[in-house]
Amino acid sequence: MSKQLGTVIKKVTGLRTELFRAHSSFRAFEVIQEMRAPNIIGKTDAARNAKAIGDYKGFLNIAEHSLNTEFMVALAKLYDGHRQATSIPRLINYIRSNINNLSIDDFAKHFKDSPDLKYRISDYVGVKESDLRIAEGLISGLSPSIEKLKILRVKRIAHLEVKSP
Repeated sequence: MSKQLGTVIKKVTGLRTELFRAHSSFRAFEVIQEMRAPNIIGKTDAARNAKAIGDYKGFLNIAEHSLNTEFMVALAKLYDGHRQATSIPRLINYIRSNINNLSIDDFAKHFKDSPDLKYRISDYVGVKESDLRIAEGLISGLSPSIEKLKILRVKRIAHLEVKSP
């Protein structure tokens, strides 16, 4: 059995979990924002919701900030370039260096005890260098947004910058 295929599956599962956390946190943050947006729900409902949120501002303001922070941290993890990080760019590099161990045979050996192996094999197409280049191109196209995210992460989360008077 290919140890490398098992590693790729674990890394993809971890990245998928982080993506889910980022999306869930952002969506919850967005819902709180929308509940106060008169252009989305109308002036009356927005004012009523803003008052209700204000009644619990000690909790909801912190929760809103926490959701925003969680979203940024989880999303930033997906693009972390540190050599020990599990991130999309690092996964691409790992796959590229182990591409010969990700064949259909390796896939079949990895899932040999699965009752639906026949169907899994029919769906598995393997990984090609061209797939990796496409993924790198997509990430490259997101580069300005990823850089902004990294700056936000450093400024808002990683470092406390107190300005001198």
